[in-house]
Amino acid sequence: DFWGVGHVKEPLLANDGVLLREAVIDAKKLRPASFSLFEQCQAMKWGEGETPLGADWTQLDLLRDTETETKPGETKPVGATAPPRF
Repeated sequence: DFWGVGHVKEPLLANDGVLLREAVIDAKKLRPASFSLFEQCQAMKWGEGETPLGADWTQLDLLRDTETETKPGETKPVGATAPPRF
């Protein structure tokens, strides 16, 4: 009910419309911050009141690096990862 042609006010189709800050995303280090917008792209001011489009990644980036790092002298079992936090 919230998506589709009837809900699009003004499509952003320009070449510089939605650009990410980082040109390449490392899938092993993928986090909400990986999708932060490039400051000069149109999507930074395309929302209502000239606000950025999309979710506020700073509110979504809840995982801390310390949860996935090992301490000196510590090893993780092969395949062990921190559980996702949704």
